[in-house]
Amino acid sequence: MSCSPRHRTGASEASAKPSGRRKARCDSIAAPTRELEKLIVSRKLAHGGYPVTRWMAGNVAVAQDPAGNLKPAKDKSTERIDGIVAIIMAIGSAMVAQEEPQPLYQVVFF
Repeated sequence: MSCSPRHRTGASEASAKPSGRRKARCDSIAAPTRELEKLIVSRKLAHGGYPVTRWMAGNVAVAQDPAGNLKPAKDKSTERIDGIVAIIMAIGSAMVAQEEPQPLYQVVFF
């Protein structure tokens, strides 16, 4: 997992367009990674004993940058960790949704 500023699909840098997929970046994945760690340590993360999730969690290696930010490191992990990365990205999306201000009013048309 690289810390690139945007997801590239192999096109030249000048013609690259965002694909709509979230690419994990150091600045966007550090907070949700820490939040996942808190959930795991506090035993508040329930995965229902799902064996694939347990297997992927056992494969995860974490990298730390000089600023102390954590992120899952695919290149250092023993096997697949995609499900754990998906959990981290979902936590990140939930964190962003909580930060967005709620409208003072809502217009509903019938």
